Amino acid sequence: MRHLADLLLLLSVRSYASLYFVFGCDKSDNELIILETIHKYVLTLDRYFENVCELDIIYGFDQAYFILDEFVMAGEVQETSIKAILKHIYEQNMLEKGEVRALDRSLAGARALLDIRR
Repeated sequence: MRHLADLLLLLSVRSYASLYFVFGCDKSDNELIILETIHKYVLTLDRYFENVCELDIIYGFDQAYFILDEFVMAGEVQETSIKAILKHIYEQNMLEKGEVRALDRSLAGARALLDIRR
């Protein structure tokens, strides 16, 4: 049976203007590294959204999560280069837009077939 003290987490909080970021980690983790991780994440968000604010995160939450996924995986920092992270995100956006265009073309083709059959 584990003791309650073994289950406690360290919460690292950092605020930027009106945004608050909270990371939960083990007690044994270095808090300065966690604070630097939060800072790097905010810098990446700021570069992507061009001066990030609450509304950017609310309406672009999927992009914020994609950036976090590129930056941190399984609780470990995977990529520290903002340029590399944003390059992957922009490539992902282009793929997503390409899929939407392909879907639009297929829907247009289906509509054309329906019009021919009428």
